Amino acid sequence: MKETEREVHKQKEEIEQTRDKLKIINSELEKLSIVASETDNVVMIMDKEGNYEWINESLKKMYGITPEELYKKKGRSLIKTSYTDEIVNIWNSCIKKKKSVTYQALAENYKGNMLWTQTTLTPILDSEGNVIKVIGIDTDISKIKMAEEKIKSQSEELSRNLVELQRKSLLISQSIEYAEKIQKAILHNENNLKEIFPDSFVLLLPRDVVSGDFCWFYKQGSTSVIVAADCTGHGVPGAFMSLIGTSILNEIIRENNIFDPARILGLMNEKVIEVLRQKQSGESIQEDGMDVAVCNYNSDTGVLTFAGANMPLILYNTDGIVKVHGEIFSVGGTFSTRKNVRFKNQIFKTDVFNGFFLFSDGFQDQFGGEQNRKFMADTFTQMLNGISVLPSVGQKEKLLASFCEWKGEARQIDDVLVIGCILRKT
Repeated sequence: MKETEREVHKQKEEIEQTRDKLKIINSELEKLSIVASETDNVVMIMDKEGNYEWINESLKKMYGITPEELYKKKGRSLIKTSYTDEIVNIWNSCIKKKKSVTYQALAENYKGNMLWTQTTLTPILDSEGNVIKVIGIDTDISKIKMAEEKIKSQSEELSRNLVELQRKSLLISQSIEYAEKIQKAILHNENNLKEIFPDSFVLLLPRDVVSGDFCWFYKQGSTSVIVAADCTGHGVPGAFMSLIGTSILNEIIRENNIFDPARILGLMNEKVIEVLRQKQSGESIQEDGMDVAVCNYNSDTGVLTFAGANMPLILYNTDGIVKVHGEIFSVGGTFSTRKNVRFKNQIFKTDVFNGFFLFSDGFQDQFGGEQNRKFMADTFTQMLNGISVLPSVGQKEKLLASFCEWKGEARQIDDVLVIGCILRKT
């Protein structure tokens, strides 16, 4: 009797345990049923042959057709209903390797609209590792594909633009290099100066390939003209201005034999204003101009005549240096269109001087050093005083080394021009 009671009690426990397990299973199945019905993804359960056993209601949302309608139109096999031609190979890979596979296909719903889908096939294995079911999930990835296509299109457009930019950059570089050759062929250089003063130098350091700073020299008999100029801007715009300045100097001095520095500056000012139409009114007026220093040296009398348009002259001897300032007006620009613009000559007997320097403001305005500050005009003047005892070759080498050391890795901000002429050795 007691054994019977124990068996009955054991059976009750087993029934209760089974009931509890079923409750858990039913609860999980209920959750899965809710997920399967609410999700926008198409969920498919298939046997190991690829035949549909169940498809959720999202088939209607995505493709516009119910499972029953699909079975009637195309059958119950994934192989027959798939939109990819590679479905047989994909299915066989999933079954043989017993691993999930994912593929994409361009599909058409039953409203005639195209959409991109991504399908994941996951094999379900029994306890012995055999495939018994396959779960398939279709996801609408049309928006993702559209984004990918947009990114791809933008990337291709960017690549095309980059190629075009590189092509244009090459053309610009080639044009600037050619402009450099033209500028060097037209503008004067150190060799031209040495024909007048054998012990002399020209230090010209363009910020870009071509320069807005330029020098110009001319000798006729015992009279020599030495010009240093710093045009508005640098690079190509400055180079254009330098060619304009050179052309004007050729006309005034070579063609018209005018050697008076003040008069040369006055005529240059008039010509630049005329060429750039700076007396006109309106927004299109060009403010470009140039700072210019003109020296006339007579080798018979030893007299040096100087006139400056916002550019100084430095004379030196064993006692030190003398800085001679020019006028505050530049050559060209609306400020120099006023009637009171006048340039004056300053005359020096060179028997008391050993040489002179002309220069643009590029060196003194360069940033550098430990504190990344400007070199400054006073420091530059002191340097010129210090190198004045050297021959011209030494002067140039010292200036170049000092500029490079000061600038370091900083960017050069302007063109640099320094002209040095030794009149007599100390």
